[in-house]
Amino acid sequence: MRIHCRVAAIALCLGLFLLLYFLGGNGADEPPLREVEKKDEQFPPSRVTKQSRGEPQQEVRADRKEPRVSGRGASVVARLRQKSELGRSKVTRAEDVMHLAVVACGNRLEETLTMVKSALLFSIKKIKFHIFAEEDLTEQFEKALSQWPRPLTSKFQYSLYPITFSVGNAEEWKRLFKPCAAQRLFLPVILKDVDSLLYVDTDVLFLRPMDDIWKFLKAFNSSQLAAMAPEHEIPKIGWYSRFARHPFYGVTGVNSGVMLMNLTRIRSTLFKNSMIAGGLSWEDLLHPLYQKYKNHITWGDQDLLNIIFHYNPECLYIFPCQWNYRPDHCMYGSNCKGAEEEGVSVLHGNRGVYHDDKQPAFKVVYDAIRDKSELGRSKVTRAEDVMHLAVVACGNRLEETLTMVKSALLFSIKKIKFHIFAEEDLTEQFEKALSQWPRPLTSKFQYSLYPITFSVGNAEEWKRLFKPCAAQRLFLPVILKDVDSLLYVDTDVLFLRPMDDIWKFLKAFNSSQLAAMAPEHEIPKIGWYSRFARHPFYGVTGVNSGVMLMNLTRIRSTLFKNSMIAGGLSWEDLLHPLYQKYKNHITWGDQDLLNIIFHYNPECLYIFPCQWNYRPDHCMYGSNCKGAEEEGVSVLHGNRGVYHDDKQPAFKVVYDAIRDYPFGENLFQSLFYPLQTKFLDTVNTLCGRIPQVFLKQIEKTMKAVFEQKVIRHARAPRRQRR
Repeated sequence: MRIHCRVAAIALCLGLFLLLYFLGGNGADEPPLREVEKKDEQFPPSRVTKQSRGEPQQEVRADRKEPRVSGRGASVVARLRQKSELGRSKVTRAEDVMHLAVVACGNRLEETLTMVKSALLFSIKKIKFHIFAEEDLTEQFEKALSQWPRPLTSKFQYSLYPITFSVGNAEEWKRLFKPCAAQRLFLPVILKDVDSLLYVDTDVLFLRPMDDIWKFLKAFNSSQLAAMAPEHEIPKIGWYSRFARHPFYGVTGVNSGVMLMNLTRIRSTLFKNSMIAGGLSWEDLLHPLYQKYKNHITWGDQDLLNIIFHYNPECLYIFPCQWNYRPDHCMYGSNCKGAEEEGVSVLHGNRGVYHDDKQPAFKVVYDAIRDKSELGRSKVTRAEDVMHLAVVACGNRLEETLTMVKSALLFSIKKIKFHIFAEEDLTEQFEKALSQWPRPLTSKFQYSLYPITFSVGNAEEWKRLFKPCAAQRLFLPVILKDVDSLLYVDTDVLFLRPMDDIWKFLKAFNSSQLAAMAPEHEIPKIGWYSRFARHPFYGVTGVNSGVMLMNLTRIRSTLFKNSMIAGGLSWEDLLHPLYQKYKNHITWGDQDLLNIIFHYNPECLYIFPCQWNYRPDHCMYGSNCKGAEEEGVSVLHGNRGVYHDDKQPAFKVVYDAIRDYPFGENLFQSLFYPLQTKFLDTVNTLCGRIPQVFLKQIEKTMKAVFEQKVIRHARAPRRQRR
């Protein structure tokens, strides 16, 4: 069933990210738009409405500047606005402002702000937001909205209101279905100065201008005063048609998550009902209606609305399902023809689908809008938006290094700056290979090539330490003086999920931690350090340095405790004397030196789980990495040369699949499916007998990348200008 939602959202939201692309452009190219004259201002400054129980409502003006009709956006939108201003009065007329209401309680702050953002990104007219929120959320809304940039805040104003109910028991209304959801029933009573209003749930996203749904008000006939979409398109699988124990509208009922209202008409209408023959006003109807049906309703306020419009069907306008598109429209098979033909206009992520993986097509759209910068697409890549990755390649490690680089680029989101340290004869080969990679890939990274250099001690001696040039990693904090943070990996490492995810561990460091590594082994009795080491090492099993995340700024500014000098030594000053002291006792070269350093400075090291540096030792003696069994391998480390022999074919299969993947091809068809097929040949081996360890994370990553690429890079046909 999920594939229906995925295909539907991908196929039907093609224009969403094209709009994001245009609206995120540079507003410097736009002609300036006229300022609203303050003397005739009909669009009052934002205010926070405060009301205590039993007191008349008071309005406290917030300290916000008068709005300007200006902002950053695509030149297309700017021209449309400028054209529409010809002959327009400088005064913002009431009909030029759209009103949108939302009710937020509990943990709905982020969701509500994302909905507001989606409305502003695409809409043309100004919007006045009426935000009803619990008291502890009010300050958070004010703080968040005040931090949005001027080009965005000039497009809207907002008022904040407490949760209030004019009739009946307030606590009883609050508990109706979901916290505070019943507040929407009282909007015609509270917003007495508002003529028309669009109410939406917090989990709604606009995928086209709000102006378009606002136009339905003009489609109302003389008796219609509200508009909603059907609860379902197919009666036999609809909730109301199967389970309701009360009257409801039409054949399948209506969903109130998106509700357009002419409040003036609502306030002046007497509504037919089953209690009083002459009809009741909206406010007088609510409490007796609830009292009559409270033991028969399931969906709270939505059920009450269905009962009202069951008895007053002539008052309701029904708009098509694409204006309130929910998981029910695709999880049982696609059943919204309007969305199939025109695309989704308003996305309604009920069932909590924005926050779990049950309907990832919905979540992808939510995440994209939530993470969209309010300032639009910056032409400058900020330092914090670039990840730095270092690798040291000597001897015959060209292919292995390029495969590692490829794995990082295939899945990662942020740009990557590669720092490649290589022997002189490899430098030209790296430049030639990387220059032949296709543009879509090369636009995601930059690289610098460095010679093998050592700032202290004998260079030839350092080069021969364990493996050719491996000791170079020890000098990265000294050489890369302008780099704040860095991920170092061996050439035989492969990323099976975005590098962004391991980069996030930097934020998990406490104030003393400056590097992160994984344990050398999970079980002390079969670990190398715990059995054979002739020198101090970190913890119980030591650490493996094949994947090492570093805060270089902290490393450069720290004095490290050691067994030689009481006062501590800087990183650069420590390296050579440490090597001289232990060179006859170390086996694994630079990794042993790192273990000695962090033995004396354990508070400086963050330990990440074994799935972030998964090696043959984690499976060749029996599976001993619980994190990989539960979540799958995140970073694969093929040490012991397993990518190039048949001793551990499970590792080799993954390496071969990534190495041979043709750039630009479908990830599932050209990478995952061949990998999955070849992996079947390894299930009788020690490391291959639990396929999900190797395949779980890479499948999840590919799904995310696939959905991101399809949705973000799909292009809708150009609309004809009206």
